[in-house]
Amino acid sequence: MRLFHELVFDRFIEGATGFGGFTSKFMWDPVIGGVDTLRLMVVADHVSGTSVVLNIGVFEEPEVGTAPENIPINSPLPNAPLTPGQVNIFNATLSDPNVPFSYGAFLWVSLNGTSPVAHVRIWATGRGRA
Repeated sequence: MRLFHELVFDRFIEGATGFGGFTSKFMWDPVIGGVDTLRLMVVADHVSGTSVVLNIGVFEEPEVGTAPENIPINSPLPNAPLTPGQVNIFNATLSDPNVPFSYGAFLWVSLNGTSPVAHVRIWATGRGRA
């Protein structure tokens, strides 16, 4: 059984990303995709703007460089409201059957609202399949 606890996303986001957004680093894809259980701890601070919401999705990646084929697995944090001027902390858990078959997955993070700004960090803790 493999266990890990790593900072997989750390980014200061300025402006609404709409359906765009940012992904976790490529090096974490096989780690995030090869687990039986995955727990996410999300910290968003330095928040400003109006009606700021944070979205986090997990996508399966069957092949490297095939963005149109990326398949959504789960949305562990959909439209989570962020309070400006405070540290916002969330957690989410993914487990089978929400983990991908390809052993490759990435986090997708977007920020929306009116003039949204936030520093978003995500720690992932996982238990391996074998």
